[in-house]
Amino acid sequence: MAGEMYSIHPLTATEPDGTVWELHRAIVGALRRRGCDATVQPFDTYCGPYILVGVDVQVGVKPYQLAAQEQGVVRLWVVGCEDSASDDVFARIYNEATCKVSQPFYQWGKGAGREAVRAALEVL
Repeated sequence: MAGEMYSIHPLTATEPDGTVWELHRAIVGALRRRGCDATVQPFDTYCGPYILVGVDVQVGVKPYQLAAQEQGVVRLWVVGCEDSASDDVFARIYNEATCKVSQPFYQWGKGAGREAVRAALEVL
């Protein structure tokens, strides 16, 4: 295995081994409560999954599909900050469709999910 993430539950952001991606789950839950068709999609074990808002366009065989960048396809990524000293403490949300990046937020502890949702709404 070279880091592929084969599956993840699209609503609970839980991998088959029990790993839960808490920030992703919070964002998907909040977007769905607002009427958006949002799901967590597998990517790889190094970058983690991404949040798909709407319908995706992919070509190829799983898990090696090419995720085409098409008009109307919105993928949100939870990414570290550029400052390597804070990369593990703070995160941002990156909107692949618009190239917008949120303000940094603290990604651990109580309130981190709420901050991740705020950041996701900032870039949508």
